[in-house]
Amino acid sequence: FARAGFGADDVSRAHAPFDASGFAPALDPARIAVFGARHDRVAPWETTQRWARAHGVTRLHDYDRGHTLILFTEDLFRDVAEQVLRE
Repeated sequence: FARAGFGADDVSRAHAPFDASGFAPALDPARIAVFGARHDRVAPWETTQRWARAHGVTRLHDYDRGHTLILFTEDLFRDVAEQVLRE
């Protein structure tokens, strides 16, 4: 982005419509499970963790992947299935 002349503020403004950090969950936080990639540059894991802490979400699962490669993580599918079966 920098080479194209965009600064951090430009990127933040472009990303804002996709950022849920300003919204409280409509569901009971005890029923929410969050799955994320530690190396995600689109939806940074640190941002997701801050959102979860702010709203009392405690079921967090992180994986040693990026935004796209998380979809190819076998552990992710196992963990999602376990959470669904618990509910």
